[in-house]
Amino acid sequence: MSQWLPWIDRAATRWPDATAYSDAAETRTFGELHARAHAAARRWIGAGVRPGDRLLTLLEPSATLVECLHASQLAGACLVPLNPQLGVDELVRLAVHADARWLVHDREHAALGARLAAATGAAAPDVEPAKAASLPRVGADDPLAIVYTSGTTAAPKGVVLSQRNFESGAEASAARLGCRPGDRWLAAMPMFHVGGLSIPVRCALVGMTQVQHPRFAAPEVVAALRTDRITHVSLVPTMLARLLDHGLDGRDCPQLRAAVIGGGRLPPSLVDRATAARVPLVATYGLTETAAQVTASTPGDAAAHPGSAGTPLAGVEITIDSPDGEGVGEVLVRAAQVTAGYWRDPERTAQARSGERWRTGDLGRLDSDGRLWIDVRRDDLIVTGGENVRPAAVEDVLRAHPAVADAGVCGLLDNHWGQRVAAAVVLRSGAHCDETELGAWCRDRLAPFQVPRAWRLVAAL
Repeated sequence: MSQWLPWIDRAATRWPDATAYSDAAETRTFGELHARAHAAARRWIGAGVRPGDRLLTLLEPSATLVECLHASQLAGACLVPLNPQLGVDELVRLAVHADARWLVHDREHAALGARLAAATGAAAPDVEPAKAASLPRVGADDPLAIVYTSGTTAAPKGVVLSQRNFESGAEASAARLGCRPGDRWLAAMPMFHVGGLSIPVRCALVGMTQVQHPRFAAPEVVAALRTDRITHVSLVPTMLARLLDHGLDGRDCPQLRAAVIGGGRLPPSLVDRATAARVPLVATYGLTETAAQVTASTPGDAAAHPGSAGTPLAGVEITIDSPDGEGVGEVLVRAAQVTAGYWRDPERTAQARSGERWRTGDLGRLDSDGRLWIDVRRDDLIVTGGENVRPAAVEDVLRAHPAVADAGVCGLLDNHWGQRVAAAVVLRSGAHCDETELGAWCRDRLAPFQVPRAWRLVAAL
C-alpha cells in the first residue's frame, strides 16, 4: 500500500470493462461503478457531507449499497450500514450513538427511513454537485465504516474500521483463497455484516465479480453454483447444511474452488457431509473487529482436520493468552486489519486492547502446525444461523410484556442452526400467558433470528 488510491479507481484503471457486480436486475462493470460512485460522492459533497461524517444506510444487498461503499471512500464519509430488520427503537438508538448526519435508504425502506430521519435529523445527501467540487484526500487510516456488533452487554458496540483494515483483510483473504481476475463470488449474505461488506472490497482489489443474491434461498444458490460459473461462495454452517439438503454436489460445480464458511462453529458431522459431496470447504475464523477473516484453511485441510479454523492469514499473528493444561486460553490477534477501537467507547476499547494485540474474548488453542481450534465463542453471545443475538435485547423485550416479571435468555446447541435462542420466563403473580402469546409479542418487536425457539415458564430464575 505504498500509494493510497480508492479501490474503485484502481479497479476501473485495470479492468474497466470487466463485470464488477451482477444480480437479477442489473450489472455494473468496474468502469460504470467508478462513474456512479464518483457521481454519488460529488452529490454528497454538494449536500454538505464532510470527511468523517457518519452516513447511515437502510439498504438491501444491491448495486446501490456497493456504490455507497465506494462513494464513502471517495468522499471520506464513514458508512454505517444498518440492519433493516431491527425495530425502530433499536435503529434510532444506533443512529443516535453513531451521531449520524446523513441517511440513504431504498424505496422498500422509505417509511422506516422517514421515521429514522424524523427521530435523528439525518438527511438525504442528494443534491446536484457544484462544478468546482473536488474530492478530499483519503488516508489509509481514515475510518470507512462503523459496523455494529451485538454483545452481551446493554449497549451494542460500533466497530470502527479504516481503509487499511478493510484492504489488509481483503488482500490476505484473497491470497489464501487464490482469488484472481475473472473469478465470480456468489454473495447471499447481508451487507450490514462485515462478512458481506468485505466482498465488494475483495472484488475491486482482485478484479472479481460479485454475484449478489438478494437473500439466501437454497434451491436458487444450488442452481447458480451449477450454472453461473461461480468460483467462490460465502456461507454460514446453516446455509451449507441447507445446500447439501438440496443436493449440492461439487461434481456438478466444476468451477467452484472455495465454499468459505464463517459465522459460527463448523460441526465435524457437517464437514463429513460436505466432504462426501466433494464440496471444497474453507473453514475460517474472524470478527467484526478484524474486518472479517484472520484464519482460513487451505483446500482439503478442513476435511483432514474437521473442527479447525485453519491457520493465520498472511500478516496475522495469533497468540493464546494464559493457556491451561490443554493449551486453551483467550485468542489474541495482531494484524493491520484489526480495528483501532469502538466508536466513542474508550473504556471497552481499552479492555479489548493488550498492547498491540486485540483480545477476542474467544477461547481457543493452536496446534503444533499452527492451526487454530476455537473452544468457546464469546461468553453468552448466541450465534444462530450466522446471526449474533444479544441476550439482553431479547430479555428487555420479554420484560416489557405486562404478564412477565423476569426473563433469562441463552443459547442451546443445535445441529442445524449452531445454536437456537431459548428463554426462561417468570410470570407476574396471578398473570396468565403462554408460549404462543410470548412468541407473537417477540415477533412484533424483534428480528426473526432474535425470537426464542425454545421456552420454559419457571417460578424463578
